[in-house]
Amino acid sequence: MFCTAYGFLDHSLKEDCATITISIERSLQWRTKRRRFTPEFKAELVFEVLSGGSSQAEVCRRHNLNENQLSEWKRHLLENAASLFESTDKRSSNDEKRIAHLEQLVGRMAVALDIQKKLLTELDSR
Repeated sequence: MFCTAYGFLDHSLKEDCATITISIERSLQWRTKRRRFTPEFKAELVFEVLSGGSSQAEVCRRHNLNENQLSEWKRHLLENAASLFESTDKRSSNDEKRIAHLEQLVGRMAVALDIQKKLLTELDSR
């Protein structure tokens, strides 16, 4: 496409240009076909490997994955597994603090709105 627009007469240059064009198109296609995996799918594969049901290489071949990707998912799961057993009290106390703070903000905004409404009605009555 690009090379023929410039009218190259040499046949080898045309072939080289066609090869470059095809490789560029393939690289662009590769970028658009990026796969996305759900957290459930990732967990299922990691549990299959950790339970010994299949080797990591088998799972990767079956799902056309790079072994480094599955290793990363496995590392992420193992690093964050302890957070599943955190006390719910710790989480709920943080939530309660956040809710109390937000309620205070809403209260302040309600008071400010009331003041603005009163001022507006007084200005309209004059």
